[in-house]
Amino acid sequence: MSNIYFYLLLALIAGTMMPTQAAVNNKMAAVVDSPVIAAFVSFVVGTIGLLVFIIAAGTPLGNLASAYR
Repeated sequence: MSNIYFYLLLALIAGTMMPTQAAVNNKMAAVVDSPVIAAFVSFVVGTIGLLVFIIAAGTPLGNLASAYR
């Protein structure tokens, strides 16, 4: 039964992050004077964050090469 509360809390947090992300993207677009560059910066930062997580978690990348076949 406690799992239900965890998932409800997780959904609530995810729901509050969506408008926060929109506000951050809007502010970044205003700072760099381009929504395209703001999106690029956002994706680069996210990619670097995921790469750091992959390295820290020790996730194997063995099947990554098969994606190009």
